[in-house]
Amino acid sequence: MGILGIDPGYERMGYAFIETGLENSYNPACQENAFSLIEAGCITTSAKKNFPSRLVELEQGLEILLKKFVASHVAVERLFYVKTWKGSLKTAEARGVILKTLAKAGLEISEYAPTQVKKGVTGNGAATKSHVMLMTAKLLDLKKPLAEDNAADAVALALVHAFHLSQNRAILQNNES
Repeated sequence: MGILGIDPGYERMGYAFIETGLENSYNPACQENAFSLIEAGCITTSAKKNFPSRLVELEQGLEILLKKFVASHVAVERLFYVKTWKGSLKTAEARGVILKTLAKAGLEISEYAPTQVKKGVTGNGAATKSHVMLMTAKLLDLKKPLAEDNAADAVALALVHAFHLSQNRAILQNNES
């Protein structure tokens, strides 16, 4: 099962595509309760362009990702805290473009607050970015943490959603027995 994690932003949008062992199509070696990172990175928009053009860049970049990977689930970070009101508005507008693009593609979108994501991967809702980066690397058995924090946040989002799906599956199986 493929899960796409998205860390919204208008300058850089982090993304990560992971596979779980359930209905695995990209990585046959992935065990049922294991996770495999297929790709993570950032879509970066040009600071030389005007803001609406940057939103178009985000949309086009996301559409390319959606064609490249077949995600059965998408996890997007909720807007929580941005240092300036201007940055907040622009991030919210970028997030709107991201949600619209995902919905237009017919994908089911789950949203998580940053504190939920931090708690899900580190056990601490107030964890630092570096702690999240270290834990995502550890959970995916990577040799070192990802270099871009936006990409690491997207990985964390995808993992938290995978944990959520796993937990729901276990509850359903227990109820059936």
